[in-house]
Amino acid sequence: MMVRSSFVEEAIKALYAVSALIRNNFPGQQMFYAEAGDLMIQDILTNSSIDIRLWRKAVFLVGDLAE
Repeated sequence: MMVRSSFVEEAIKALYAVSALIRNNFPGQQMFYAEAGDLMIQDILTNSSIDIRLWRKAVFLVGDLAE
């Protein structure tokens, strides 16, 4: 799972890529949820040791999904 990556930069880039793929893409969003993407986002947002840059990208993704 990308959030568990030992390389913060790698995790940030991966979340950025996922965000770009599912933004305004309903089938992509369905796949994201089917693969437990919502749980991944929840894990990022509730983990206090997560890098702030990764947390910020997760917040923006939640905003995009809420639209």
